[in-house]
Amino acid sequence: MNWFKETIQKIKNYFHSGRAKKDLETAASYIGEATPIIGEVADVITGLTPTPVDDAVWASVKAMFPTLFDGRQHTADEVKLGALGAATVLLQAKLPKLSTTVARLAVQLAYTNLSYRPKLSATTGQQSLSVAP
Repeated sequence: MNWFKETIQKIKNYFHSGRAKKDLETAASYIGEATPIIGEVADVITGLTPTPVDDAVWASVKAMFPTLFDGRQHTADEVKLGALGAATVLLQAKLPKLSTTVARLAVQLAYTNLSYRPKLSATTGQQSLSVAP
């Protein structure tokens, strides 16, 4: 039970120290770098195109996420989780100074930016969120 309290304390310290805010701000600055990587990973995973990524980097992605490329049927959540993980690895390969935390957050923010786009209502002029097709 002591390990649980220590874990909770570490999480609490992460947020109270200001590090979480700094990591979020840093990650937000890399959304532009992460966005095309998400598209590349999505194209490769769905089999639409061969990868333009360096073969050695892509081999390491496949080694880290072997079940994603095993040919079996995957749920949408499994594919999304694997794709976000692969995009994180590729972003870190491109920007090696990024921590895993910041790279993962940048990819998630970029994915969210692609998935949920503000939509302006023609009748009311109000902005709402809608899921992109």
